[in-house]
Amino acid sequence: MEDILKSTKPLDLIKHGSLYFLLMNEADNKFSLPWMKEFNNLLDHIESDKGQPGALVTIGNSAKVFHTGFDLNQWKTNQLQQYESFAVCQHLLSRLLTFPKPTMAVINGHCYAGGLFLALAHDFRTMRADYGFMCLSEINLDFPIPEGYTDMLRATLPPNTLRELQYGGRYTAEKSKELQLVQQVYKSREEMWKQIQAYEKEYAPKGVYDESLQDMKRNIYRDVYNRLQATPLSLRGIRKVASMK
Repeated sequence: MEDILKSTKPLDLIKHGSLYFLLMNEADNKFSLPWMKEFNNLLDHIESDKGQPGALVTIGNSAKVFHTGFDLNQWKTNQLQQYESFAVCQHLLSRLLTFPKPTMAVINGHCYAGGLFLALAHDFRTMRADYGFMCLSEINLDFPIPEGYTDMLRATLPPNTLRELQYGGRYTAEKSKELQLVQQVYKSREEMWKQIQAYEKEYAPKGVYDESLQDMKRNIYRDVYNRLQATPLSLRGIRKVASMK
């Protein structure tokens, strides 16, 4: 199955059996408007396979990084794009959170800020044991998290985890599992593939019931889904970006 990961496109979608592998191949995956547009296009392709067994596996395919959130350097040169980026990202997260197929994130390395939200939008998460940290790093930049994003944290994580996470700590795979940021860790590529295969066997058959699955997820996450769709952004957040140099 290693051949699946040989793609060099920034984003790619590979179908193998009943799994859709969404590959993030850049050395430092970040949210940009073109990146999110292409991610949505790939999700469109999966959703078009209605009434068929299937499940999504989003996998970081670089040496060190799963995803590190928004491209802050881009914001400094184009502040108008910052607001649009937040809005598009919120829609993307709400879409993943209520996706009509089962979803799994394979976290191969560092998973920071917006990358953490991307991982949390998946039903299941596993993380490489020997490299990488998970971190909600916004407080370290004195940056406020918009309401829709904090609602998503409350909807996907236990309260005790939120109390610790908000202070910007970095967590290894084992600590992330303890905090329920991930459900599994893997210590080798072989173990990673075994977890993916077990996920396919258990959950891909449920992809047949895509409409019912999406309805169920939208009921479970109704409040956070609606908030993310509304794309609010705090005035403090706008002022913070405007002051970035």
